[in-house]
Amino acid sequence: MATMGDGQKDNYFTVDRAGDATRYTDLEWFKDIKRRWSYNTEGLVKYTLNPWIRSDDAGKNIRKHEEYPLVWYSAGYESGLWSDPYFDCLGYVKDWILSYRVPFFGNTGYGSAVEFRGIVTVDVKLDLLDIEQCPSDFYTSNAFMGTARCDYETTYCQRIENQGFQLHQGYRCDCKQGYEYPWKGANEYFYTGDLIEDSRQRYLRNDTNRFNRLVCRMSTATHPKLAVITLFISLIFSYFMH
Repeated sequence: MATMGDGQKDNYFTVDRAGDATRYTDLEWFKDIKRRWSYNTEGLVKYTLNPWIRSDDAGKNIRKHEEYPLVWYSAGYESGLWSDPYFDCLGYVKDWILSYRVPFFGNTGYGSAVEFRGIVTVDVKLDLLDIEQCPSDFYTSNAFMGTARCDYETTYCQRIENQGFQLHQGYRCDCKQGYEYPWKGANEYFYTGDLIEDSRQRYLRNDTNRFNRLVCRMSTATHPKLAVITLFISLIFSYFMH
């Protein structure tokens, strides 16, 4: 059991699938991963450990471990596979989840050669995953990429982490360099995604909204001529007010 950042507790289980009614080794995802790694282990990450042990009661006599150096190979994150979202009605989660599956390996007994030994799977509830809506590289595999409602002429998209699987909650629109937040006196200096989306929905319903005003204005500090004009108008206004 683990305690989350907001004080709530969440449960994590380690499950041995050997006793399941359906053999996981007969499932297509297991066969596909095994087929990939059974005869070709190129791309594994090599790890080396130099273990020393204390061999006397006083702990002063230090010698190398009998398997010094200890070398093993492991699959990196890129070698694992994510499943499509599915509802786990037969497992322990009983919810919409994604599964991440990665192979593990063991020594064959012949030098440093390794062989495929099995697969570790991690099931993650969709509610625990963030939706990334900001623009990214074109080759990024993300169905939500570039769906943020920012005005990209005056603002840029900034990711907000740990917002869960909720649209327009995981980003904000900050002013670009040369632009400034127009609403003086406010406690925030950016537009949140949910604020923009709410204004957009009001706009589509022809309700009162400020969807087209959720942009940043040109900063006077970066344009000297405009700053001088603004100062001149302010002085004239102050003169007549007195």
